[in-house]
Amino acid sequence: MVRRRSAKPSTQVRILYSPQLKNYNMNKVEEIFKAWGIMFNPNDAQAELAGKRMEICDNCESKRTIPIVNRVLPIIQCGECGCALKAKVYSPVVGACPKGKWLEVEMEWQSKK
Repeated sequence: MVRRRSAKPSTQVRILYSPQLKNYNMNKVEEIFKAWGIMFNPNDAQAELAGKRMEICDNCESKRTIPIVNRVLPIIQCGECGCALKAKVYSPVVGACPKGKWLEVEMEWQSKK
């Protein structure tokens, strides 16, 4: 007996593709890709800001370390948003920390620009 899938999409799928969330998700995806790109070739100012952000993350209660089997280095991620911190700290967005902990160093950094 062959089961056929319903042609009607589930409620969850419809919510996922609502216009408001689509724009939000696309903006987040763009932010994530830009952060990874900056991480691979940061200028001095971006590296300095990322270092200050990481100092804050190192002391945050939301920081999570995920062990990887057969790998030397674990994944370190933000427990609030799930992003990998090694790239998250290079985000070009001011206020990218979901707990708002980066704002002080970001405002200081922007005043130097």
